[in-house]
Amino acid sequence: MVDKLPIKVAVYFDESFSNFAYREQAAGEKSWVIMIGSANVEMMRRAFQGMFRETVELPDVPDLKFPVDQVDAVIAPEVESFEIRTPQPPQYTPDGTQLLRGVDETTDRFTVWITYRMKMYDSQGRPIASWPIRAYGQTPEGVMDMFGPDEALARATTIAMRDAGAYLSIYF
Repeated sequence: MVDKLPIKVAVYFDESFSNFAYREQAAGEKSWVIMIGSANVEMMRRAFQGMFRETVELPDVPDLKFPVDQVDAVIAPEVESFEIRTPQPPQYTPDGTQLLRGVDETTDRFTVWITYRMKMYDSQGRPIASWPIRAYGQTPEGVMDMFGPDEALARATTIAMRDAGAYLSIYF
């Protein structure tokens, strides 16, 4: 349990954050589209509500407008980067010898890294702080076999987002 900070914070979820989608297409591979915008907003909303005495959400307008009356600070989260690693089965030579080309090159799991950028301003729009939150998630063993690649990637993404929410709540 984290004690709430005795401040009122306004939160601004811009369009790129609340509609965030990651797309990846490698030649000859399956294409991936991961849409986490609404989940980002919900995760951050819950984290902030648990962290501060009061939170209010600012309307989604093209640009954040200042001053923001009757708040102690404004927080505007962003997705700075999103990366995935797809399962890489081992490769073998014709005689059955496994090729080793690097450390931990083969995996049967999805891995997701998300970096959020937290920007904090005073009520007049002056920057107070800007810091990254790096999050990590990996598909639990067996998920790929049980549910398939789409669900496995979704679970790795959810784990990374939970990692970010926990880090934010504990280390703010």
